Amino acid sequence: SPEPAGMDGILGELLAKRPRARREPLGALLAEAGLLDEAEIELALRAARRQGKRLGEILTELGLVAPADVVRMVADQRGMPFLDIASLSVDPSAARLLPADHARGFRTLPIGFVRGLPVVALADPSDDEAIDGARTMLRGAEFVASPEEAILAQLARLYVRAV
Repeated sequence: SPEPAGMDGILGELLAKRPRARREPLGALLAEAGLLDEAEIELALRAARRQGKRLGEILTELGLVAPADVVRMVADQRGMPFLDIASLSVDPSAARLLPADHARGFRTLPIGFVRGLPVVALADPSDDEAIDGARTMLRGAEFVASPEEAILAQLARLYVRAV
């Protein structure tokens, strides 16, 4: 089936401009972006250590940073492009490449193709298990980070019969 108009071009351009991975900690990237100050970062780091959670989780739970901003910064750390797929026209033939239970479990969704390779939206750019699982099932893939709510909303639309 044909790809949605311009999808290959948009995804290809996004992947071609892939950011280089950055070694800075998440807190430093958020401060550099002007999203947090040092006191907020310290508060969140202490809470993360105390509760055994990741910094991004604590920041969103405390309402200090929007979940999409955390995903965007973690994607920067990993050298992964960011794309909010909420209003994107997902290619149904790409979406069908992963079973619904796998897509939901790993919060991943194939959204289109670039040069014949599936492009997979991923809610957690640091989830190596999700990346490896999708790459293995699809025999190769490119990845973009996207907010979890956007992926779950698209999954609900696309897999409505599989619920």
